[in-house]
Amino acid sequence: MAPLFILITSAVAHFWNFGFPASIVFDEVYFGRFVADYWHGTYFFDVHPPLSRLLIAIFGKLTSIDQIPTEWLAVGGDLSPAMTALRFLPTLAGTLLPVVIYFICRNFKFSKVSSAVAALLICFENSLLVHSRFIMQESMLILFGFLAILFYQKYKIDGKKGWFALSAVFIACSISSKWIGLSYLAVIIVLEAWDQMHKHGVAHRIRRSIVELIKVGSIYLAFIAVIYSSSFALHFALLPKTGSGDGFMTPGFQKTLTGNRYENDQLLSTPNFFEKLIEINKQLYLSQKSITTAHPSGTKWYTWPIMQRGVYLWHNNDWSAREEKNELYILGNPPIYWLGTLSIVFLIIYTMWLAIRRFKKRAWATVDPDKNKLLLFLLFGYLMNLLPYLFIGRTLFLYHYETALVFSIIAIAAVLEYFCPTEKRTRVAIVLVTTAFLIFLYFSPLTYGTPITPKELDKRMWLSTWR
Repeated sequence: MAPLFILITSAVAHFWNFGFPASIVFDEVYFGRFVADYWHGTYFFDVHPPLSRLLIAIFGKLTSIDQIPTEWLAVGGDLSPAMTALRFLPTLAGTLLPVVIYFICRNFKFSKVSSAVAALLICFENSLLVHSRFIMQESMLILFGFLAILFYQKYKIDGKKGWFALSAVFIACSISSKWIGLSYLAVIIVLEAWDQMHKHGVAHRIRRSIVELIKVGSIYLAFIAVIYSSSFALHFALLPKTGSGDGFMTPGFQKTLTGNRYENDQLLSTPNFFEKLIEINKQLYLSQKSITTAHPSGTKWYTWPIMQRGVYLWHNNDWSAREEKNELYILGNPPIYWLGTLSIVFLIIYTMWLAIRRFKKRAWATVDPDKNKLLLFLLFGYLMNLLPYLFIGRTLFLYHYETALVFSIIAIAAVLEYFCPTEKRTRVAIVLVTTAFLIFLYFSPLTYGTPITPKELDKRMWLSTWR
């Protein structure tokens, strides 16, 4: 019954007061414009691949939500009840994530108690929850990535190729939503390399491992190529008219757009699909590098593990005339954030200690191999989703830490599983989850936008930098 309880808990937490506020929040201003362009067929340009936006736009069409203005409003602009329904898919993705994490932990041979702790901490993590309740893509990206890991685990457990195919599909979906989805593929390849290195004999270990990794990687790349290119094919098909994104593309590309000034230019050759695909991906890369706009909620990557600053999303337009305010922040649950960081630090130190023991040739073989693989999964997954931001010069936000945050929450459960005495595990788990739930409730006005007085808001600003 544990997965069902987790699903119900997550659904209540995510869908409570769904649709509030009926106003455009933060990056919804961009995603709403993108959806409007899909529906009206006018070409736009964004710095990320299109799959998650396509899914939201298609969902809107299938549910007859098509009364969106061509010119999307500014942040704080009013939304009709029909338009707030576009938030459904991201919210559903956030709802399903805790259940996926529960099963990932179970596949790592965690007890039900420790697995439930990981899942429930994700349910009560305020920043993950609030970010999933709006027309934004991170919750979908994260769900795709961890579903890929879950299905890869299932394939390794029972050998059924269908699980492997599903893993490849969701890896492709993740990358087709954001290039950072490659980090999930890197995690799977590292886990596969670990398995191969322990499967073959010493004499043939490296050669056989490389051969097997090439096979696995080739299958993933084939799925990625098909789904990634297909998402762009649909993207181009739905945007046949000239629009706001024309200026990012070459005149030849613009010639393919109805109503563009180059439509009739006989001196320009018309690019085929693959030429357009290459061009737009070059432009994605160049545009990512050229973003220099500062933002008051922008933060450096090294501040995320301590949650130095959140992201201010929205406030009600008439708040100056009322005693109580309605405000929304991407601000995490402090005990979960900080305990997750401490757990990662602890596991890094523990792994270094194990490595020193191995170097000294002391009883390495007695260490549980499942624990070693788990440590690799957690630490590589965490660092792979944190350190790359060291090389990104554009403005970054706390929500870019969300995938690494999930790994840190699993790390909390791992510490509970392997370093807490079995007879005390349940009691410690109850304390952890109860504390997280109470703090979640305390910060919930900033998560759900429920009324709060300025004095009560000040009490919740535990760090001056959260303002």
